[in-house]
Amino acid sequence: MSVLISVISLLLIIGALVDIISRPDDEVKHLPKLVWVILVVFLPLIGSVVWFAVGREYAPRVPRQRTARSAAPVFEPLPARKSTEEQIAELDREIEYYQKRARLKELQEGSTPLAIEGSKADTDAPMLEPLPERRAINPET
Repeated sequence: MSVLISVISLLLIIGALVDIISRPDDEVKHLPKLVWVILVVFLPLIGSVVWFAVGREYAPRVPRQRTARSAAPVFEPLPARKSTEEQIAELDREIEYYQKRARLKELQEGSTPLAIEGSKADTDAPMLEPLPERRAINPET
């Protein structure tokens, strides 16, 4: 029976010491951690009981965030590449947009009369200035 009490006391002391050492400073109440360790070492049974009764903070623990060093790297997926046909269609839409914008500007300024599409007046309209040259984005560079 006395062996059982000794084993339980030893486990209580070891548990208290491990708890004191591993607990962050802001969760230790009333005394500094070093004083609690000394109390448990010199007054094992009383120190351990007092530690678990009043020395530690019993607030629910928030899980600690992993540090960047130990965290697994996060890889962002590359944006989906557009096919050549999709790029050409996008450029065609852009050209059409700027042509319509230029035509609307001409109509608002009154420089050309309204013309029905495909008529002689429409073909005599001044040429639109070319779009600025676009450079292809090379993904390898």
